[in-house]
Amino acid sequence: MTSRNIRKNIVGTLFVAAMAIISQGGHASDKNDDPNHTKSSDKATLALDVKLEGGKKIWWPAETKVEAGKPLEITAHNSLGEPHGLTIPGYLEPQTIGAGETKKFMITPKKSGDIKVSCHLHPAHVPATLKIK
Repeated sequence: MTSRNIRKNIVGTLFVAAMAIISQGGHASDKNDDPNHTKSSDKATLALDVKLEGGKKIWWPAETKVEAGKPLEITAHNSLGEPHGLTIPGYLEPQTIGAGETKKFMITPKKSGDIKVSCHLHPAHVPATLKIK
């Protein structure tokens, strides 16, 4: 991994951590064990980042627990140097996120189960999973 890729991964990870803290009103604590998932009375928030890990492009975090029936605000960031796709079948039509770009989306998972968060532009990229309970 080149030093440029390492810097991009560090910046992406710091972005996700900052978004998690900001979405909690500046507090880094939460009862949920997942630091990328926060709760409020009306919605939950999730910071996703696409990055290169072990030579593979992935959505990170790989797995997140989400409450069924509660609106979920997703902040998706692309840490890579090329466009990346984001789709959540049944919840979010395919979106393109440019290099270094950040976009927000709202979904409300309806029922329990697993939902894949994937890249429609590059199907071989490793998807993330929303675990709905």
